[in-house]
Amino acid sequence: MQNVLSGEIIPTSIFFKKIYLICQGYRISPTILKKIMKHSFLKGLIGGFVGTVAITIVGYLAPLMGLPKMSPPQMLSDMIGFSIAIGWIMHFMIGMFFGVIYATLFIKAVRKIHSKVLKGTLYGIAVFVFAQIMIALISSIMPSQQPPPTGSMVPMMMGSIIGHLVFGIVTALIATSEYQYPRKQNLVTSKI
Repeated sequence: MQNVLSGEIIPTSIFFKKIYLICQGYRISPTILKKIMKHSFLKGLIGGFVGTVAITIVGYLAPLMGLPKMSPPQMLSDMIGFSIAIGWIMHFMIGMFFGVIYATLFIKAVRKIHSKVLKGTLYGIAVFVFAQIMIALISSIMPSQQPPPTGSMVPMMMGSIIGHLVFGIVTALIATSEYQYPRKQNLVTSKI
């Protein structure tokens, strides 16, 4: 979309329209925002950050869906033996890392798929599988100080799958958002 009065380019996705309005409030040039969002690395960082916020919200709202409460930062801090603050930092760093991987590598591997939601779903499944492998490896190398979970692991796994699907979809929607340049209109004059 193009602002007719000033000729500046306005982003098309809802998320970036909101960022655009925030940037205008702080007097950040839309051209700077456009340059930032041209870079896959930065789009991946932003997408991974927002995706991590989304998976965290899903984890804390899981009891409302009949699933156990899941706190990835708490789980990370328990597994490694650090404070919860380190768990939070690691949680967001891992999420932003996976956002960058999506925007720089995964997006190229699934370029023939046109649906952002399907790309995000596939990526969420891939991240879920990777997370389960890493948890098993870390647990075998560094035994946790916490007792193992009791009861059925099925609800915990379902919650984890749902969370990672949300992460993948949110990351895909944000990391693949682009500016859409306005098309030049050809004014055809007919000779009568």
